Amino acid sequence: MPATGHPLSLLRAFAAGTFLLAAIVLQAVAAESVSSTSAKAWTFTQQYQFPQAQQAFARELKRGATTENREIRLGAAVAMLNHPALKSKDRRASLEELQLLWDSRGKSPDHVSLWAGYSLGRWSLNYDSPPDFDQANSWFKRIASAGDSHYVAQLARLKSAGLWLYAPLQSNPSPAIRVSEAQALSSQITDRGLRISYLLTLI
Repeated sequence: MPATGHPLSLLRAFAAGTFLLAAIVLQAVAAESVSSTSAKAWTFTQQYQFPQAQQAFARELKRGATTENREIRLGAAVAMLNHPALKSKDRRASLEELQLLWDSRGKSPDHVSLWAGYSLGRWSLNYDSPPDFDQANSWFKRIASAGDSHYVAQLARLKSAGLWLYAPLQSNPSPAIRVSEAQALSSQITDRGLRISYLLTLI
């Protein structure tokens, strides 16, 4: 059974890999976009060529408002956050852009706003120093609540379950509460791949 003294190495493994998971975020958004005007930017993203992706997204934004403007704004922000020469001002601007995309989600959040919120949660988990596990979990719970059965909402529940079980949360919940909170997410994770990961997280 998971406990608060779970080895740090497993927690690091759970938290690792994301902002290069940003490639998965952007590929997922690309798959949901119908326009091909930013195809080159998405291709660079899929190839982990983030500087080129950021430049391509920036060029698309300069072209003016389009039907896929929100997708391009998301792409530009996340590609910049992965830029190997990321500067503080660019980091702040990109995080602010993600927040704006989340805040403009409306009553029925679109996939862009959900991925923007999810990306903010992953940033708190992997790039804040020290990691802000509570902030990350707060983001994942918001995404899960707003997204209903959307894939990213289910992904957020998976991440939240891992945090409840293994992270050094400020409230220092008891093992019983940790397990209870993680198990409560079970019925809302129905995607086959995510459910397998969720069940493995519970082991």
